[in-house]
Amino acid sequence: MTAQPPTQLPAHLAASTVPGGERVSGLPDHVLIRQFYLGCLSQAAYLVGDLNTGRAVAVDPRRDVDELLAAAAEDGLSIEYVMQTHFHADFLSGHLELAAATGATIGYGSAAVTEFESRLFADGDVIDLGGVTVEVWETPGHTPESISLIVRAEPEGAPVAALTGDTLFIGDVGRPDLLVAFDVPADELAAKQYSSVHRMMTLPDDTLVLPAHGAGSACGKSLSSETISTIGEQRVSNYAVQPMDEATFVAIVTDGQPTAPGYFGYDATLNRKLRPIRAHNDAPDALDLAAFDDEDVAVRSSGHVGADCRRAGAAVKPRSASPVAVPPAARRRETSPAKTTCPPSRPPPGPSSRR
Repeated sequence: MTAQPPTQLPAHLAASTVPGGERVSGLPDHVLIRQFYLGCLSQAAYLVGDLNTGRAVAVDPRRDVDELLAAAAEDGLSIEYVMQTHFHADFLSGHLELAAATGATIGYGSAAVTEFESRLFADGDVIDLGGVTVEVWETPGHTPESISLIVRAEPEGAPVAALTGDTLFIGDVGRPDLLVAFDVPADELAAKQYSSVHRMMTLPDDTLVLPAHGAGSACGKSLSSETISTIGEQRVSNYAVQPMDEATFVAIVTDGQPTAPGYFGYDATLNRKLRPIRAHNDAPDALDLAAFDDEDVAVRSSGHVGADCRRAGAAVKPRSASPVAVPPAARRRETSPAKTTCPPSRPPPGPSSRR
């Protein structure tokens, strides 16, 4: 692939406080991995780069791509690929936004079908960053197109990290039942998950495990609050990787899963589509109160409005909660996680954390 210039810091971020992601420690000096964990979404995006060559890949970005762009610019990295470990169901992904901002190629596993231009990677394909390599492992189970990304400091070197997407979590594995509504049996995907998870366990014990989600996510049932672990630690503590036959595994991982939010199917479908992208620093459109039924509007006073935006009969039923009064000046304020009510909260690092 033709080398691209380093990602430039967007002008509107010059005086910004956008966080640059947590640097993962314990890696060779030229290997950079930053984890962008958003606590209120329980989701992690990543930047993986070679500091010697200035080349990088982004993994599972959210639509607010500013923090990834800022981190890449800080380290003089050019983002060449935007890799998606699968079609996410719990949020609208930022692959289109990041590709538009950087010229990067969007990548998926070979089972993916997209409306937008993308490159499909087969099992064993390698992204060579000039020293650091990222190998694609097809790890179906959570979804048919799921992949994991194995990072090595040098070609043919020992793995230093595995970005496991929703295949292997810390303390859990990805649920296999989200496609039942699309006529994909949970047992069928669970059997594939069994093989994928046990393949992950062939990695060396000191390989870092960097998943796409942590505690609070509905993509599993027993996720840890930790966001970084190792294969060795998971081998000991993760219930789903203990020695068992396939039938037992299928029974365990399909039992007791939480009810999937109603929007999951909508988001997973939308993440396959070519859609309008969110431009940098776009403020959300102002609410049009005429679009709400009178019973939906909870508060109208002094220019403040509290409204339940979810219609009756929607997949997510309205909760019984006090209305929130939003001052007029804040209605058009940028609502990216870096700047707003969705703080980059994370639990205090425990003994498994590696920063």
